[in-house]
Amino acid sequence: MKNILILAIAILFFNGCTEQPNTNSKIIQENKVGQKKPLWINDPQKEAGGKTTSVGCASRHINGITVQKNLALQRAIDEIAMQKLTKVQTITYNTKSISQNDKNSRIETASLQETKNTDVSVKIMEYYENFDGDICVWIIEN
Repeated sequence: MKNILILAIAILFFNGCTEQPNTNSKIIQENKVGQKKPLWINDPQKEAGGKTTSVGCASRHINGITVQKNLALQRAIDEIAMQKLTKVQTITYNTKSISQNDKNSRIETASLQETKNTDVSVKIMEYYENFDGDICVWIIEN
């Protein structure tokens, strides 16, 4: 379990350092403003070559695009873990504080995956941002 947590943290850290978009993705439809949508958004298994795959999405985040991408990645990893018959717990803490001059809000999310003799290793295949600013990430298990 400790190894899985370390792996998830490493993936999130290295995700911020590199980003290589996949230009081989097939396009299936256009949205309202003519932006093309990759095939893997609705059918991630079709382009996965039989490997376990997942898509995670996140709406715009108050703390910026990096946090938004990390949230999408966390959701995709949680989905892979659930597909592997693991126990997944996601906890979200919302904190609000209001004073005379300031109004602060903070959200913390933690995810814990429990497996028995199972390693989860994933590869980030592609990110996609739609016209609303939502970001989705497509991952495939190594």
